[in-house]
Amino acid sequence: MARVTRALDLAKATVTFEKNAVAEAEKVAKAEADGVKKAEEAKSAADKALKEKTDAAAKAVADKQKADADVAAAEAAKKKADEAKAAADKLVTELAAAEQELVKKAADAKAAAAKDAKNKALADASAAAAKASAAASEKTKAARTAATAANAAAVAAQQKIGPATAAVQRLQKPAEDAERAKKEAESAAQSAVRAITSAQAAAKKSTDAVPVAKQRLTAAEAEQKKLEGDLAAAQKKATDSQAAWKTVAFSTDGSLLLAGGDDKLAQTFSGDNGAALEAYPASGAIVGAAFAGNRMITASADGTVVAAAPEGEWTWLRTIGDPASTALVDRVTSLDFSPDGKLLASGGGEPSRGGELKLWNPTDGTLVREVADAHSDVVLGVRFSPDGKYLASCGADKFLKTFQVVDGKFIRGFEGHTHHVLGAAWSADGRTLASAGADNVVKLWDVATGEQKKTVTGYTKEVTALSFVGVGNTLVTSAGDKTVKLINGDNGQATKTFAGADDFVYGCAVTGDGKTVVAGGHDGVLRSWNADTAAEIRNFPPPTEAVNPQAAK
Repeated sequence: MARVTRALDLAKATVTFEKNAVAEAEKVAKAEADGVKKAEEAKSAADKALKEKTDAAAKAVADKQKADADVAAAEAAKKKADEAKAAADKLVTELAAAEQELVKKAADAKAAAAKDAKNKALADASAAAAKASAAASEKTKAARTAATAANAAAVAAQQKIGPATAAVQRLQKPAEDAERAKKEAESAAQSAVRAITSAQAAAKKSTDAVPVAKQRLTAAEAEQKKLEGDLAAAQKKATDSQAAWKTVAFSTDGSLLLAGGDDKLAQTFSGDNGAALEAYPASGAIVGAAFAGNRMITASADGTVVAAAPEGEWTWLRTIGDPASTALVDRVTSLDFSPDGKLLASGGGEPSRGGELKLWNPTDGTLVREVADAHSDVVLGVRFSPDGKYLASCGADKFLKTFQVVDGKFIRGFEGHTHHVLGAAWSADGRTLASAGADNVVKLWDVATGEQKKTVTGYTKEVTALSFVGVGNTLVTSAGDKTVKLINGDNGQATKTFAGADDFVYGCAVTGDGKTVVAGGHDGVLRSWNADTAAEIRNFPPPTEAVNPQAAK
């Protein structure tokens, strides 16, 4: 009942988590859909802006080109006017010279005619010369008028060049700005296209995530419903199995209470607090119970009497590897059984050369799989995930890593410790990993993303081991500073400290129900505490020479 109840509590928490995940997935899907709409609106605005900037740039370029044409035309007109002025000035000079010559000739002819007034030929010559001189004078005058006009035209052409050039200069920067704005608008339009593509991809991903989240929620709800049925069945079985007690007996030191009855089970309880310990099947209803030294005796109604050690009989089954073989290359530093007990993981390796991570069949001791190149230095901790699908390992290379159990495929590395990583632990829901470091900290990680969620400080020496307590987010930790603590994984604060250790503590663990914490260290004493009250339950000192010579040695 207790196991099913814990599983049900976890299932309920998982359902809540998955409901929130569905809500978040739907929220994200809506946000991403809105993002697509906004991206499309942004693209439309960018396209509109691009058209406006393109039109403005085209107009600015056209205006500048017209101004350039005006400058060219003005310069051409100036050149033509200058050429006309030069030609007119040349003609004036030539005509003036010819006029002077004709004036001289007319004067000479007039003087000759005056000397011989009766000479008709001289008179005619004088008249013709005068006429020619007058005609030349008229031509010169006309040429001068034309030269003046040409000069005025040249001046006018020169005056047009200045404004035209100024217009070009005035339009140069607006044209450049318009071209720059056009390029920026083109870039914005391209970015808008990329934004739409990205938003559409994100929207598809988030939309696809909704049914997946709903499937997980459905599975979680089905598991909760199943466990509710299992709990009801366990409760009925517990009720139905209750039978009358027929006999009870205390052990010699009073630490155990043995009870038996019609349920055909020899049940032991703690003589200190009444907690149920173990149940041993009998061949019939138990009618008598007693202790003889360190063994318990039960008598059944069918006439059977059984003597057994209350701590159970431990027998050697097999050994995996030996000093002469290469099955394990060096020291084995860590072990963990899979939840179903069908696999045993071992970690070790040669210092500074490589880490060894192997999976064994505990039934026959055969090697199932080796995870090649798992770590670059000794593996110091291994831990199966609660569902048995994944394996976490950590080591002297300062890494925490996860692998698939089915094929040994590497999943993710968790980097952040600055010294050896000595231990790892999974939360009951498998969504959080915790790691213990020789850098005197505990780190909490998001399994799905690999992101570091929190770093817990407050230790003055190496944190050697850790475990999650029950189905919550509380951790028990042990450290070289002689401390064993309960840590709140949400805020990193120590909620309880278990007193008693007086030397370096190497390891800690907690029972499945979260009620009992145990730890051991360099002083050779195994200590146990009540997890709720932090009260010490019992200490187990090293065996004496008389009790167990080999262990004492």
